[in-house]
Amino acid sequence: MVVVVAAMALLSAACSQRSTGDRPFVDEAFYRKEFRLEPGQRGRLLASQVPDGIPKGLVGWRILYQSVDVSGRPTVVSGMALRPDRAQPAGGWPLIAYAHGTTGIADGCAPSRNPSALALVQDLLAAGYAVVETDYVGLGTRGVHPYLDGGTEGRAVLDSIRAARELPDLHAGGRAVIWGYSQGGHAALFAGQIAVTEGADLGIVAVVDQAGPSRAKFALDGRRASGAYEFFLLTAVAASRTRSGLALGDVVGPGGVAVAPDIVADGSPDCPDFGALANGVPADQRVSDPVANHPGWLAAFAALELPAAGAIAPTYIQHGTADTTVKFSESTNARARLCAGGTIVTFHGQVGGIHLTAVDPKPPLAWLDDLNSGKAPPDDCP
Repeated sequence: MVVVVAAMALLSAACSQRSTGDRPFVDEAFYRKEFRLEPGQRGRLLASQVPDGIPKGLVGWRILYQSVDVSGRPTVVSGMALRPDRAQPAGGWPLIAYAHGTTGIADGCAPSRNPSALALVQDLLAAGYAVVETDYVGLGTRGVHPYLDGGTEGRAVLDSIRAARELPDLHAGGRAVIWGYSQGGHAALFAGQIAVTEGADLGIVAVVDQAGPSRAKFALDGRRASGAYEFFLLTAVAASRTRSGLALGDVVGPGGVAVAPDIVADGSPDCPDFGALANGVPADQRVSDPVANHPGWLAAFAALELPAAGAIAPTYIQHGTADTTVKFSESTNARARLCAGGTIVTFHGQVGGIHLTAVDPKPPLAWLDDLNSGKAPPDDCP
């Protein structure tokens, strides 16, 4: 399946491939545009351009829009908006706000800079949706991406819906779905909860979470777990660069501190292989003092934790039971948190499935078809 191949490319940080034919896909000057930002204008479309390399049968734009950073200050976020290249249905295209999986925290890792990332959403476009795909705060544009900071991710997703509807040629309608995979599943879960108070005007009818983490434990386990250190390190490096008063060396060992600049890659257009950098750190140089000894660091990791609260709309959770990247228990926890808030949750545990199994769009698309036809969604809350 093309979508799985594309996901594998993204998760291995293959974002450095950024040309289509003889013409570059990326216009660096676009990402460095300056704007006067005022509070209270979240979701304002700031700029758009049509990049080279949009697949045949699609129309697409690279976009810049206004959202907020970790501290709630206005900031510029990049992304992509796409639709099928044919006449829109009555009322416009239903819109999917897509949140992508982990690509890194360097600007060069932004999906809107990577033509192969378009494959991630082609099945959604083929199903008759327009798609807006945020890069998240600080990923693509200035600043460092606050990796797994749920509130910042979620607001960037919600604001992408507002920005997409300002694109006149996208012809986005009044119905919207929030959809995310892996890190994006985490973003989608937060966006669904935040929308209860900050997105009631967006027409959100459903939330889809494919194998997203939901607990601080996900990143904290990477302190010791084999093959998971990269998630702890990405979270810690990002927090140290986006929150005040956090010294990376307080919780990260000297080896991790040493590779942090290469993971952030300030000023570089390339996407570093964060997995190789992180997991190449010797085990005895990965961590220093426990996070629990530092209140500021505890708060930074707590930003990953999904509250026990309801979402704005029915939520579909898809996860492989044999997932070793984001454990299946992350989704059972998410279900419990949402159910506690009164959300209707349809839970699809794919027996024996691994992390990439959950990127399969067919089950949630079928669930959305049922919702659109007026069928009540299955409620798998205990």
